[in-house]
Amino acid sequence: SQAFGELCRMTVKKGATLCKEIEDVLRAELKSEVYLLSQIIPDLKKVINQDTEHAKTSDDTTSDARQAQFNYAFRVFVRTMSSHFSPLVLCLDDLQWADTSSLNIIELLVSDVQNKCSLMIIGCYRSNEVEGNHVLSDFLSNLHEMQTRNDDLLCLTQMELGNLGKEEVNQAIMALLSVDKKSHTDGLANICYRRTMGNPFFLFEFLRLLEEEGLLSFHLGIFQWKWDEKNINLK
Repeated sequence: SQAFGELCRMTVKKGATLCKEIEDVLRAELKSEVYLLSQIIPDLKKVINQDTEHAKTSDDTTSDARQAQFNYAFRVFVRTMSSHFSPLVLCLDDLQWADTSSLNIIELLVSDVQNKCSLMIIGCYRSNEVEGNHVLSDFLSNLHEMQTRNDDLLCLTQMELGNLGKEEVNQAIMALLSVDKKSHTDGLANICYRRTMGNPFFLFEFLRLLEEEGLLSFHLGIFQWKWDEKNINLK
């Protein structure tokens, strides 16, 4: 819901006209079931009129029927958003922690043949935490089978990203500290590479730790970052 919440906040920033257009489409398609979406995506209330009526659900409605209602509502929401933000790109991180329901929603969206607008979903996960019996493995297998059956439906691409090399670590540090000369950060980069082995997450966490401990700091007087390489090397 965080990714879609951000999308709603972007919509609000673009003004009341766009919000009204999106609200009109959602209400025309979903009627009072817009309320279902606002429960899952609270930021949607910033886009639509907050006086949304609760969707009335009969006590006899089965859980499968309620799930089908939600699936339809979610597909309509994404179709509407992708028609106004095209191409619509969603980046979902840490999929190794995603539950089955969240993965089912992704599969629901990529298999929507009625969505004629461009939709790209970038999913990131730590492969070393995903074994053969992991729910994410089953999810990826389903996507591969889906593509095999209909390669016009989706284009699935998998890329494995390794750790950064020494040069890449130095380039990242140069960019973060706004340094132009490679030689100026060589020493710091070598230390960071030894400590993190080029793992991007560990690299940024290590730099954050150095700043917290005062070993890396920004000097307003000279508008430059300074660091204590000798003491950093002792960590």
